[in-house]
Amino acid sequence: MYFRYPDGSLIQLVQARYARTDPQILSTYHVPLTNDNGAIPLGQDWQTWVINGVIADPMSVRWHDIVMLSLDNVSWRKCRVQVPAFPSNMYQQSLYELTALVSPTLLGPVVRYPTTGYKFGNQSITGISQSGNVNAFPTIHYLAPLFYSPMNNTLLDFAGQSVIFTRALAKTHNTVVYPINTPIYDAGLYLGSDTSQDVALWTPPVSVVKTVAMQIKMTRASGAGAALTIWSSAHNTIAINTSTNVLTWTDGTTTVSITFPTASWTAGTVLDVIAIEDAAHAVTIAVHAAGGSWVVGTGTLALLTWPQLTLGNLEGSLCNLIEYPYALTSTEYQALAYSSLSLLFNTLFVGNRYAGEVVKNDSSRLINVSGTDISALLGGTDIPIGSAAVTIAQNQGLSARWYVELQRTDV
Repeated sequence: MYFRYPDGSLIQLVQARYARTDPQILSTYHVPLTNDNGAIPLGQDWQTWVINGVIADPMSVRWHDIVMLSLDNVSWRKCRVQVPAFPSNMYQQSLYELTALVSPTLLGPVVRYPTTGYKFGNQSITGISQSGNVNAFPTIHYLAPLFYSPMNNTLLDFAGQSVIFTRALAKTHNTVVYPINTPIYDAGLYLGSDTSQDVALWTPPVSVVKTVAMQIKMTRASGAGAALTIWSSAHNTIAINTSTNVLTWTDGTTTVSITFPTASWTAGTVLDVIAIEDAAHAVTIAVHAAGGSWVVGTGTLALLTWPQLTLGNLEGSLCNLIEYPYALTSTEYQALAYSSLSLLFNTLFVGNRYAGEVVKNDSSRLINVSGTDISALLGGTDIPIGSAAVTIAQNQGLSARWYVELQRTDV
């Protein structure tokens, strides 16, 4: 007999025997004005299993944490332990008797779609099916970013984290007067030096590998200054020189440079900027103007660190600041769609409010990276899958990596 904990770890209890009941769910009916009564079987209810065996140390098993059982370590049933008991015996053996509620649905091996790699954002997976005799529901893994803030009307990100903002004096922008320490939103968070410097501080969440994406736009009419900064720290600065048309990323010692589309910037075009670092400090920096082509540079910034970063001075606005805990491919970041809407997979809505991986499991529950049930964020209807091929597509929401798992289900 095999058992599993919620984290997937396996326990094997040897010399086990078991007995089970298989109750049917019945719907009874009466035909009015007659003596006719009857019942319609609706299928199997959860079964009661009583499992007995010998164990060296009963305290070595977290009995009430068991969530699945199997007779062959291939097909599995969900279960919930009701009573673990340890009867005394004349042979001084460690006996156990486990009473559990067990699902009548037998789950086969997990099949992953796609078999390798991921989908990214608004893409689809075709040909998803299983040959069991009852419908299965997919497990959807959405690898959410660690930080995402549109910064169009608040400094908060989607998970409640925040950029810190200060400004010493009141400032007038587009004829509106903003008091001290009050952020200005103009196609994103405005970071200008006019009247009084806007100061925004961002501490990136810790991740060995990361991709930071953002959009920038010139929103100061005078566009003062040729030297602009997206962010800065002693060992991590991304800067723009509009006189030489160069975008640079430096760790204070080494610099990676690419051509900056100054003409698009001064025309007020929105620009995408991507910064990627792997575990060995190999980096990629890329920039793209709407309607233009991507410019990409690579190198190694061995001294690169990620402390609290100062955003700006940009003499413009910054929005859609994202940090992913993985390195996006060029195909992925070139297809990135920024969105604060709920995720939509076919007819299933998933509120996107937690950093890190979230999982919609085969029981139609939503679990965050800490294992907390956040199913209140689910809406719409789940996706039933039988023998006919089904396509699952993300049709809405922030782009991130995702994949699907499916198990055969039989009763």
